[in-house]
Amino acid sequence: MKNVLFYRQLPYFFFIIVTIIAGLLWMGNPMSAHAQSYGAAIATMHIILNGNPQPGDIVSFDKNTKTFHLAHIPGDKNAFGVVVKNPVLLLSDNGPGFPIITSGEVMVNVTTKNGPIKAGDYISPSSVPGKGVKATISDPYIIGTAISSFPNASSTVLLQTNKIYKGFVQMLFYRRINPLVAVVQQTPQSVEIGKNIIFHIVKYILAALVAVGTVYVAFKASGSSMRSGIISIGRNPLAKSSIHSMLVLNTIMIILISAVGLTAALALVFLPV
Repeated sequence: MKNVLFYRQLPYFFFIIVTIIAGLLWMGNPMSAHAQSYGAAIATMHIILNGNPQPGDIVSFDKNTKTFHLAHIPGDKNAFGVVVKNPVLLLSDNGPGFPIITSGEVMVNVTTKNGPIKAGDYISPSSVPGKGVKATISDPYIIGTAISSFPNASSTVLLQTNKIYKGFVQMLFYRRINPLVAVVQQTPQSVEIGKNIIFHIVKYILAALVAVGTVYVAFKASGSSMRSGIISIGRNPLAKSSIHSMLVLNTIMIILISAVGLTAALALVFLPV
């Protein structure tokens, strides 16, 4: 009898277990977190001085005054975190302020001031206090990567004239230098490095040609005279002294011309870029 009752109750136990698992999955889903707590995670409490902070607003930290405020500088390198509503874990809850997270997935307030946002786009603070935008190469720093698209069904119009929308986008929060800026900076640098390599190759080739060419011209011009002088000594021993003087002079000329050529070659080698 007990076994029969146990088996009859199994479907109820199964239903309860499935309901609990489904509830846990729903609570852990960032999109459902948007409806309840704007994708909140571990947060710390901080007082924000300016504006009226809302969940999803981007907050910056002023290192000089040691204060927090809504980010309002495009590509702000001092972006600190995002305001959340109901964080999973709240640290240092010791007074007034707003819970702010500094890492993880979060729903962030954005606008389409820099255009629509697609999943994978970098997000950066904007001139609109607390609001993020799609990062461009003019933004030195980013605060994360969008993992959803915007505008969406929940978007509202911020500026009717320009059809700029505002709303939330799901984002993975992290702070770093804008990779778009790094790519733009690396491209001219790579071109410059290539130019420098070509320049060095060309100047070494020119230096070698100058050195070899000068020595060749020196020996070509004076060598024939020296060869004729040596032959003349055998034919006319009486002119030996004058021929010796001519040979010495030609040797000096070869050395001088070669030295000039080698100096010019070295000057090319050490020519600054």
